[in-house]
Amino acid sequence: MDDGKDSNRSTTSDPLAEGEESKFWQALAGTAAAGLLAAQSIGDNALSSYARTLTQTIGENAQATKTVYAQMGRLHILIGGFGYLAGFVAALYSLGSDFSNWQSALRNGNRTAQYGALTAAGGSAGLVGNFGYGLQRTVITGRDVLLRRVTLEVAGRHLGQVLGRVNLLGLVFSLLQLGGTWVYNRYNLDRHDRWLETTPWGALTVMPHSMCIPTN
Repeated sequence: MDDGKDSNRSTTSDPLAEGEESKFWQALAGTAAAGLLAAQSIGDNALSSYARTLTQTIGENAQATKTVYAQMGRLHILIGGFGYLAGFVAALYSLGSDFSNWQSALRNGNRTAQYGALTAAGGSAGLVGNFGYGLQRTVITGRDVLLRRVTLEVAGRHLGQVLGRVNLLGLVFSLLQLGGTWVYNRYNLDRHDRWLETTPWGALTVMPHSMCIPTN
Protein backbone atom coordinates (compact mmCIF):
# COMPACT_ATOMS: atom_id res chain seq x y z
CA MET A 1 0.00 0.00 0.00
CA ASP A 2 2.81 2.42 0.87
CA ASP A 3 4.57 1.74 -2.44
CA GLY A 4 1.38 2.65 -4.31
CA LYS A 5 1.03 5.90 -2.41
CA ASP A 6 4.68 6.78 -3.04
CA SER A 7 4.30 6.08 -6.76
CA ASN A 8 1.21 8.31 -6.90
CA ARG A 9 3.10 11.13 -5.24
CA SER A 10 6.00 10.80 -7.68
CA THR A 11 3.81 10.78 -10.77
CA THR A 12 1.59 13.67 -9.65
CA SER A 13 3.08 17.05 -10.49
CA ASP A 14 2.36 20.19 -8.55
CA PRO A 15 1.59 23.09 -10.95
CA LEU A 16 2.36 25.66 -8.27
CA ALA A 17 5.77 24.12 -7.60
CA GLU A 18 6.53 24.01 -11.32
CA GLY A 19 5.50 27.66 -11.68
CA GLU A 20 7.72 28.72 -8.81
CA GLU A 21 10.64 26.80 -10.28
CA SER A 22 10.12 28.49 -13.63
CA LYS A 23 10.04 31.91 -11.97
CA PHE A 24 13.24 31.05 -10.10
CA TRP A 25 15.15 30.18 -13.26
CA GLN A 26 13.75 33.21 -15.05
CA ALA A 27 14.89 35.49 -12.22
CA LEU A 28 18.30 33.80 -12.11
CA ALA A 29 18.83 34.18 -15.86
CA GLY A 30 17.60 37.77 -15.81
CA THR A 31 19.89 38.71 -12.92
CA ALA A 32 22.89 37.06 -14.57
CA ALA A 33 22.16 38.80 -17.87
CA ALA A 34 21.80 42.21 -16.21
CA GLY A 35 25.04 41.83 -14.27
CA LEU A 36 27.12 40.47 -17.15
CA LEU A 37 25.84 42.96 -19.72
CA ALA A 38 26.37 45.84 -17.29
CA ALA A 39 29.96 44.70 -16.72
CA GLN A 40 30.44 44.35 -20.47
CA SER A 41 29.10 47.85 -21.14
CA ILE A 42 31.22 49.44 -18.41
CA GLY A 43 34.35 47.65 -19.62
CA ASP A 44 33.65 48.57 -23.23
CA ASN A 45 33.18 52.25 -22.36
CA ALA A 46 36.40 52.36 -20.36
CA LEU A 47 38.52 50.50 -22.93
CA SER A 48 37.08 52.28 -25.97
CA SER A 49 37.68 55.67 -24.33
CA TYR A 50 41.27 54.67 -23.56
CA ALA A 51 41.76 53.40 -27.10
CA ARG A 52 40.52 56.68 -28.58
CA THR A 53 42.93 58.59 -26.37
CA LEU A 54 45.84 56.41 -27.49
CA THR A 55 44.80 56.80 -31.13
CA GLN A 56 44.94 60.59 -30.83
CA THR A 57 48.31 60.58 -29.07
CA ILE A 58 50.38 57.75 -30.56
CA GLY A 59 48.31 56.61 -33.53
CA GLU A 60 45.87 53.85 -34.42
CA ASN A 61 48.56 51.40 -35.53
CA ALA A 62 50.62 51.67 -32.35
CA GLN A 63 51.10 48.45 -30.43
CA ALA A 64 49.60 49.90 -27.25
CA THR A 65 46.40 50.84 -29.12
CA LYS A 66 46.13 47.40 -30.67
CA THR A 67 46.61 45.82 -27.24
CA VAL A 68 43.65 47.78 -25.83
CA TYR A 69 41.40 46.67 -28.71
CA ALA A 70 42.55 43.09 -28.14
CA GLN A 71 41.48 43.40 -24.51
CA MET A 72 38.09 44.60 -25.75
CA GLY A 73 37.88 41.48 -27.92
CA ARG A 74 38.47 39.19 -24.94
CA LEU A 75 35.90 41.15 -22.91
CA HIS A 76 33.17 40.85 -25.52
CA ILE A 77 33.81 37.19 -26.34
CA LEU A 78 33.94 35.94 -22.74
CA ILE A 79 31.66 38.18 -20.69
CA GLY A 80 29.49 39.21 -23.63
CA GLY A 81 28.92 35.63 -24.77
CA PHE A 82 27.64 34.51 -21.38
CA GLY A 83 25.63 37.72 -20.97
CA TYR A 84 23.85 37.31 -24.29
CA LEU A 85 23.13 33.66 -23.50
CA ALA A 86 21.62 34.53 -20.11
CA GLY A 87 19.57 37.32 -21.67
CA PHE A 88 18.33 34.98 -24.40
CA VAL A 89 17.16 32.42 -21.83
CA ALA A 90 15.49 35.07 -19.65
CA ALA A 91 13.68 36.52 -22.67
CA LEU A 92 12.39 33.06 -23.61
CA TYR A 93 10.95 32.62 -20.12
CA SER A 94 9.31 36.05 -20.37
CA LEU A 95 7.84 35.19 -23.77
CA GLY A 96 6.30 32.00 -22.35
CA SER A 97 4.86 33.94 -19.41
CA ASP A 98 3.38 36.59 -21.72
CA PHE A 99 1.78 33.90 -23.87
CA SER A 100 0.21 32.33 -20.76
CA ASN A 101 -1.11 35.76 -19.75
CA TRP A 102 -2.64 36.22 -23.19
CA GLN A 103 -4.37 32.84 -22.92
CA SER A 104 -5.74 33.79 -19.50
CA ALA A 105 -7.06 37.12 -20.80
CA LEU A 106 -8.57 35.34 -23.79
CA ARG A 107 -10.45 32.93 -21.55
CA ASN A 108 -11.79 35.86 -19.51
CA GLY A 109 -12.84 37.76 -22.62
CA ASN A 110 -10.81 40.82 -21.60
CA ARG A 111 -9.67 42.54 -24.78
CA THR A 112 -7.61 45.26 -23.11
CA ALA A 113 -5.66 42.67 -21.13
CA GLN A 114 -5.21 40.67 -24.33
CA TYR A 115 -3.69 43.68 -26.08
CA GLY A 116 -1.41 44.26 -23.10
CA ALA A 117 -0.23 40.65 -23.07
CA LEU A 118 0.33 40.67 -26.84
CA THR A 119 2.32 43.91 -26.58
CA ALA A 120 4.44 42.42 -23.81
CA ALA A 121 4.93 39.28 -25.90
CA GLY A 122 6.06 41.42 -28.81
CA GLY A 123 8.66 43.07 -26.58
CA SER A 124 9.81 39.71 -25.23
CA ALA A 125 10.04 38.27 -28.74
CA GLY A 126 12.11 41.27 -29.76
CA LEU A 127 14.44 40.68 -26.82
CA VAL A 128 14.80 37.02 -27.83
CA GLY A 129 15.85 38.06 -31.32
CA ASN A 130 18.05 40.86 -30.00
CA PHE A 131 20.01 38.69 -27.57
CA GLY A 132 20.08 35.90 -30.14
CA TYR A 133 21.72 38.27 -32.61
CA GLY A 134 24.33 39.32 -30.06
CA LEU A 135 25.03 35.69 -29.14
CA GLN A 136 25.32 34.64 -32.78
CA ARG A 137 27.76 37.41 -33.68
CA THR A 138 29.83 36.71 -30.57
CA VAL A 139 30.03 32.95 -31.24
CA ILE A 140 30.94 33.45 -34.91
CA THR A 141 33.58 36.05 -34.09
CA GLY A 142 35.02 33.90 -31.29
CA ARG A 143 35.25 30.97 -33.70
CA ASP A 144 37.05 33.13 -36.24
CA VAL A 145 39.52 34.23 -33.58
CA LEU A 146 40.24 30.63 -32.61
CA LEU A 147 40.75 29.72 -36.27
CA ARG A 148 43.02 32.78 -36.66
CA ARG A 149 40.81 34.24 -39.37
CA VAL A 150 40.62 37.54 -37.49
CA THR A 151 42.65 39.06 -34.68
CA LEU A 152 41.38 39.96 -31.23
CA GLU A 153 41.88 43.60 -32.19
CA VAL A 154 39.43 43.31 -35.09
CA ALA A 155 37.05 41.28 -32.92
CA GLY A 156 37.06 43.99 -30.25
CA ARG A 157 36.14 46.69 -32.73
CA HIS A 158 33.39 44.62 -34.34
CA LEU A 159 31.80 43.30 -31.13
CA GLY A 160 31.86 46.78 -29.63
CA GLN A 161 29.55 47.89 -32.46
CA VAL A 162 27.37 44.82 -31.88
CA LEU A 163 27.03 45.74 -28.20
CA GLY A 164 25.87 49.24 -29.14
CA ARG A 165 23.12 47.84 -31.37
CA VAL A 166 22.03 45.30 -28.74
CA ASN A 167 21.82 47.97 -26.02
CA LEU A 168 19.79 50.34 -28.19
CA LEU A 169 17.30 47.74 -29.40
CA GLY A 170 17.19 46.15 -25.96
CA LEU A 171 16.02 49.45 -24.47
CA VAL A 172 13.20 49.74 -27.04
CA PHE A 173 12.01 46.16 -26.61
CA SER A 174 12.27 46.34 -22.80
CA LEU A 175 10.03 49.44 -22.72
CA LEU A 176 7.55 47.66 -24.97
CA GLN A 177 7.54 44.58 -22.76
CA LEU A 178 7.21 46.55 -19.52
CA GLY A 179 4.42 48.72 -20.93
CA GLY A 180 2.46 45.70 -22.14
CA THR A 181 2.90 43.96 -18.80
CA TRP A 182 1.64 47.04 -16.96
CA VAL A 183 -1.49 47.19 -19.14
CA TYR A 184 -2.13 43.47 -18.60
CA ASN A 185 -1.75 43.70 -14.82
CA ARG A 186 -3.90 46.83 -14.71
CA TYR A 187 -6.85 45.49 -16.71
CA ASN A 188 -6.65 41.73 -16.16
CA LEU A 189 -9.86 41.34 -14.18
CA ASP A 190 -11.86 38.13 -14.25
CA ARG A 191 -15.62 37.98 -13.76
CA HIS A 192 -15.32 37.74 -10.00
CA ASP A 193 -13.07 40.83 -9.86
CA ARG A 194 -15.45 42.83 -12.07
CA TRP A 195 -18.39 41.78 -9.92
CA LEU A 196 -16.49 42.73 -6.78
CA GLU A 197 -15.91 46.24 -8.11
CA THR A 198 -19.69 46.76 -8.28
CA THR A 199 -20.19 45.83 -4.62
CA PRO A 200 -19.73 48.11 -1.59
CA TRP A 201 -16.51 46.24 -0.76
CA GLY A 202 -15.10 47.04 -4.18
CA ALA A 203 -16.15 50.67 -3.85
CA LEU A 204 -14.25 50.93 -0.59
CA THR A 205 -11.00 49.92 -2.30
CA VAL A 206 -11.20 52.89 -4.70
CA MET A 207 -12.67 55.42 -2.23
CA PRO A 208 -10.45 58.51 -1.88
CA HIS A 209 -8.59 58.81 1.39
CA SER A 210 -10.36 62.04 2.22
CA MET A 211 -13.72 60.26 2.13
CA CYS A 212 -12.71 57.51 4.55
CA ILE A 213 -14.48 57.59 7.92
CA PRO A 214 -12.10 58.33 10.80
CA THR A 215 -11.65 55.47 13.24
CA ASN A 216 -10.85 57.54 16.30
